[in-house]
Amino acid sequence: MKTVAGTAAGFLAGGAIQAGLGQITGLMSGAVEQSTKLGEGINAVQKIFGASAQTILDWGKANATSFGLSQASFNELATPLGAALKNAGLSMDEVSGTTIDLTKRAADMASVFNVDVKDAMGAIQAGLRGEGDPLERFGVGLSAAAVEAKALSMGLGKSNVDLDKVKAATLGAQIAQAKYTEAVKKNGPVWVTGMVGER
Repeated sequence: MKTVAGTAAGFLAGGAIQAGLGQITGLMSGAVEQSTKLGEGINAVQKIFGASAQTILDWGKANATSFGLSQASFNELATPLGAALKNAGLSMDEVSGTTIDLTKRAADMASVFNVDVKDAMGAIQAGLRGEGDPLERFGVGLSAAAVEAKALSMGLGKSNVDLDKVKAATLGAQIAQAKYTEAVKKNGPVWVTGMVGER
């Protein structure tokens, strides 16, 4: 009887050791994956933002988690947004500042509407491309007519002339900002009053 009990105990101990090693391996694998993801994100930020990259990296390191993002996730979101703003012709200082500001707005939108920050940022990026539908989900109505009307009121365009990329991106951001400001006045600035959890 002692032999059967001893053998069973040995199997149980071996199983526990194997399960523990599996968990350690999983943790190590996850850490390596996160480290790789962060390194790739840093490289992408450096390529897109050039001399302004350190501003983005420092802000991400210091603030990303308070906006519901890991540093790697912030870098992932900042890179395509920065590229779009850069391609629109904004200066690199404007690109880095606007990227940070729009990330804050996306975090606010995500908190108010109970969605992931990545979803809110995707809607903002779509708005900068002139696609208004994704922003409607967040109570922001952005149409070509609204952009053109804003351009006319600012003296930036004529009704029969297409706006260039810089004007369109700037106007889209201003309209989205105005709509966002209205929502903050109505609902309060969520990111100031509490931390946003990643969803």
